[in-house]
Amino acid sequence: VCQLVMELLEQQATMAASIQTLIVRKRHERSSTYSQKFPKQFTGLHVAAYFGINEVVQRLIWKNVDVDSKDDTGRTPLLFAANNGHDATVDLLLDAGQASADAEDYFGFTPLLVAAKNGHSTTVKLLLDTGKVNVEARDEYYMTPLLKAAERGHDSVVRLLLDVGKADVESENNHNQTPLSVAAQTGHGATVKL
Repeated sequence: VCQLVMELLEQQATMAASIQTLIVRKRHERSSTYSQKFPKQFTGLHVAAYFGINEVVQRLIWKNVDVDSKDDTGRTPLLFAANNGHDATVDLLLDAGQASADAEDYFGFTPLLVAAKNGHSTTVKLLLDTGKVNVEARDEYYMTPLLKAAERGHDSVVRLLLDVGKADVESENNHNQTPLSVAAQTGHGATVKL
């Protein structure tokens, strides 16, 4: 099965059509171009990282693919793995030594930001342990990993970010909200206490 997956991922046109079918955003159905709103420049490694298919990720790394390749919005395989909480995949990509732990997409999202936003504490720890991530990275709305985690009540992530000692508890987003204020506004009492 792994060999068949590898063959699919190495055929760019077939893979692009498959990705379009899998990931196209259905919410754009009112637009006549909704079917074209899918990731472009998506490599086989992006697909394997997105789904956390570690054996394929490892094989692609052995084939010396570009571990830090970017899709049309600047997203790397590491960002997709971090976004989906695929800890073993994140670890494989980081261990390959070529993945930029702090690569930003065109919206300012980094692997740490998306992992914090989604509450993937093990992924956050793996990224923090590299010592190569900006804890104060900001997305297009000026949200930091701490702001994202506090807003969603991801207490274990908030604790990890605070324990690093580099996260600014007074940082403000584009609406002048701090981690404390977003946690209070969204009703996350435990996060407020942290």
